Amino acid sequence: MTIKNKEQVKELIKQCNIYRFTTIETLNFLEEKGHKISDRTLRRIKNEMHSNYDSRLMEITKYEWIDEILRSIDNLKELERQAWSLYSKNPSVSEKLRILNTIRDLQADLLEIMNSSDVVEKTYSNLRLYSQHLEELQKKAAIA
Repeated sequence: MTIKNKEQVKELIKQCNIYRFTTIETLNFLEEKGHKISDRTLRRIKNEMHSNYDSRLMEITKYEWIDEILRSIDNLKELERQAWSLYSKNPSVSEKLRILNTIRDLQADLLEIMNSSDVVEKTYSNLRLYSQHLEELQKKAAIA
């Protein structure tokens, strides 16, 4: 199995995990997608994936999570800008009140996201400490 092929199989296995497929269902799904593998190979790939969970979670926390937060902030700011534009163009008092309520909700959402940034930072920090602790334990086990 080539590296590219293996990566494709891993992505399909992730999809099967999302769907909560059984081993048989996963093997059938992979075969339908043109990747016929044995039960043993499936277990080996799943074990590799499990052993990489810590680093994957750190990557998500470090990059993807932060990207999503930034994208959400940018989206909310753009929505707020558009809402203010609608507010200034709309002569109806009731419609202006509705737009102001929307702006208030957008600002509350923005504040909530800003406050969650601390959670991301703490989670990443904790994962880094956990990873360092695991490395130390592995080194001690290798020495013994």
